[in-house]
Amino acid sequence: MRRIPSGLAALALIALVLAGCSGDGDRTTTDTTATGAPTGNAPDRTTPPATTAVGSAEPPSEPVAPTGCEPPTPREGEEAVTVELDEWGIQPTPPNVKDGQVAFAVTNQGTQRHELLIIAAPSPSGLPTRTDGSVDETRVPRRTVVGRVGPVAPGESCNATFKVPAASYVMVCNLVTNDGSHYAKGMVTVFSTG
Repeated sequence: MRRIPSGLAALALIALVLAGCSGDGDRTTTDTTATGAPTGNAPDRTTPPATTAVGSAEPPSEPVAPTGCEPPTPREGEEAVTVELDEWGIQPTPPNVKDGQVAFAVTNQGTQRHELLIIAAPSPSGLPTRTDGSVDETRVPRRTVVGRVGPVAPGESCNATFKVPAASYVMVCNLVTNDGSHYAKGMVTVFSTG
């Protein structure tokens, strides 16, 4: 068996750690130029998420990776929601729609990068948080997460379509930058389908 010199092993470990760090202070580093496919639960899910699942004894889950952008026009039969993000707010229009396929057109009107994370929950007060003030996505049951759009650069738009069963939802920007947690600064709102 051949041994790797300890200096090379340490250098490889440092390279792996540095590769996982973002240069701009954002916790989310996934490229969002991909396909626009929904993340979170499978797009053909027919069972609505439980709106009381946040805080349940379900095993920890991984944070939801961002989606890419897709064409901005809703397809036939889809509900359409415009979401404006800025410092420090989220404004969905309309704030409630019919359940089913929902096309979200997300525009960043702010001066910083933002994202949209959609979680089935009756209110933000039940969401678990980290010490930095952001939502602890590892403690949010995966089945309650509809999806994520972004990060979206200032002045840019990004669109994604998700299957959204009848329920109450919380929309958050869960980025953490040098300014702190966007969620803790007020980037949270409620949204419903039904």
